[in-house]
Amino acid sequence: MCLYKGCKWLWVPVIFLVMMSCGESQPEDPWAVLERVPEVVPSQIRAFNQADTVFFEHLGYESVVMKNGTVLIADRGRNNLLFLNEEGGLEKLIREGRGPGEVLDPFAFVKDKKGQVYTYDQHNDKILVLDGRGEVVREIIPAAYKESGIIKVFPVQDSLYWVEMMSYAFLSDENKKSEKYLVQYDPFENSYGEMKVLRNHPYARYIEDGEVRGATKVDFGSGHLFSWRPEKQTLLTFDTRTNIIAELDANLDTLKAIRVELPQEELNNTEFDSLRSAYRNAQWKTVEPLLPDLKAKADYMLYHNGEIWLGTHLSGKLKTWLVLNMQGEILRKVMLPREALLTHVSDNHLGLRLDDVTFAFYSNPSE
Repeated sequence: MCLYKGCKWLWVPVIFLVMMSCGESQPEDPWAVLERVPEVVPSQIRAFNQADTVFFEHLGYESVVMKNGTVLIADRGRNNLLFLNEEGGLEKLIREGRGPGEVLDPFAFVKDKKGQVYTYDQHNDKILVLDGRGEVVREIIPAAYKESGIIKVFPVQDSLYWVEMMSYAFLSDENKKSEKYLVQYDPFENSYGEMKVLRNHPYARYIEDGEVRGATKVDFGSGHLFSWRPEKQTLLTFDTRTNIIAELDANLDTLKAIRVELPQEELNNTEFDSLRSAYRNAQWKTVEPLLPDLKAKADYMLYHNGEIWLGTHLSGKLKTWLVLNMQGEILRKVMLPREALLTHVSDNHLGLRLDDVTFAFYSNPSE
């Protein structure tokens, strides 16, 4: 029965919409797609726990290939920056200290299109710019910004950076969640501009005697991943709750939205039990409520030469890295040691942190 005058006209647009939706192609089941994707297992070229007479103590989680071909990685136990050759030898070392050209704890690296590398030393509270040979050519002490700390520096232009920050306000305010900021920064004026708030991975507070003593990142949770595309000076960002990797310009406007269809698994009992055994009871009380039913689609994202590498949480003896083109098509599955962390991708090799004190080069099969 028609309940109001003119309702018969509703039938035309409804039928039209139904016809349109029937004509649209639906995304294929990501598990079926993954079955057809070629799988490659890179071979280890060499692994080492020292460079010349320097023994590693606690390697960082990122590395980068410099313009001169050396590989830069931090040893956070020694408070050094190490420049390694492909044979595992030590070419150069930036030593611990608070003076010019010295470091205490830089750990993340971004390379620009000229081959300069940008890093932030959180204990010295300074941004360092290194040339292609690893020489420090500039040091900047950035102004404080709210209750937050810098993680990475993205050099959009000589006079404009975007800095990735993490807010620590949630440590003192139980009503707040962990957040990330992308903030415009002028290194010449030492001032901040536009800011965007982004969802961070969940962090569980560690509470002892009624006071917050710290926080830990909750495994398998979703959040924003970032990777720099140096040849375009653009930023790739992936909110792993979604199916979109966005490519952003200097104004953080979206240049391109890359749709990705990725498989996702439930958190299984073995993973749950492993996490439970890793925490003390007091910490587990804040971690357990934040564990997801579905594991995040990815936990790491790297970019190299027109390809996006995504580290997944898919179960198996090896860790599955999915390599995508800039249209979101999965080109291949790269299987790496499960406990290892892929720290960089280059044409010649992959850099892997096998454990706290062991670094390795693996082959980079293109297909």
